[in-house]
Amino acid sequence: MYVLKLTQNPNDPNQPGALYDASGDRMVFNHWDIVRVLQMKLPPERMKAIEGRAADVGLLSALFKEDPSLLRVLVDALDVNYFHELKHAEQARRGRLEIEQMRGNLPFANPLSKEHEAYREECRYLVSKGGSALVDSPFAQRCLMMLKDPDAHRDWITNLYVSNYNGFGTVDDVASRQEVRREAARASGEGWAAWGRRKLREAGLARGDEALAAYRAAELEREKAFLAAVPDLRRRGAEAVVAAHLSAGRYGEAFAAAKSLPHGTAEDHDKRLAGLADKAAAWIARDKAPGGRDARLNAAGAVGTYFNETGRPWPPR
Repeated sequence: MYVLKLTQNPNDPNQPGALYDASGDRMVFNHWDIVRVLQMKLPPERMKAIEGRAADVGLLSALFKEDPSLLRVLVDALDVNYFHELKHAEQARRGRLEIEQMRGNLPFANPLSKEHEAYREECRYLVSKGGSALVDSPFAQRCLMMLKDPDAHRDWITNLYVSNYNGFGTVDDVASRQEVRREAARASGEGWAAWGRRKLREAGLARGDEALAAYRAAELEREKAFLAAVPDLRRRGAEAVVAAHLSAGRYGEAFAAAKSLPHGTAEDHDKRLAGLADKAAAWIARDKAPGGRDARLNAAGAVGTYFNETGRPWPPR
């Protein structure tokens, strides 16, 4: 693990929490995120004992080596970041795309499909955690967005990275730049020496084309497999979120979550909503419902629209 200040200031927008450095085969964590985690998770007296060293990047890195329990605190809090970057580590070990880029047989670009896959798999990881992970995790909302509408989530990732980070592009962008290189190779001069250089260049570009085609086909298969798994992931995610809200007495939130993540048949979905709406209405009608007036009003707004739209009467008090 490597620690760096990935941004100049602790509150810079769009700062990465972590990244995988393929050149050094290491995980790089943002110093600012680590300090925030330690401040939130450690007892005040323990944080006070290390705050001087935590302010320095080099000393903080040494601190994790001396006290592995601090690393466990970090991984527990940033496990989704860690999983996301481990997916990038796996991608870097996979195949020929990066190799042919290093050989100069393909233009350097970081395909957005790598980020699409990393976000897909981090969502799968969150669903696999179960419990309240899809409620409590700071990454829960983007996973729920993916489960609700994978295409919209994919577009959101594309816009996020194209707008804020350099070096990203689609596979089609890489293919277009490859064609420009091919045209340049064809116009490489006259004579036998130029002919030889051109043939060598064309052979290298052909290897790059094969690597890019293989990458494109494999990525399409991975995306296809994930989309096939979405209905089950949506069901498991919805069940986990609804259960977490119900166990905490958040009946309005449970109803809203179930409504936003339909699964199963339309009849099953309607029965599910009806049952949750009745539970929420009964909770709202209690004279001393926990959560106070605002919580009851929020729940009433969530289920009131449902009762109005369906024409169902509110359950009697």
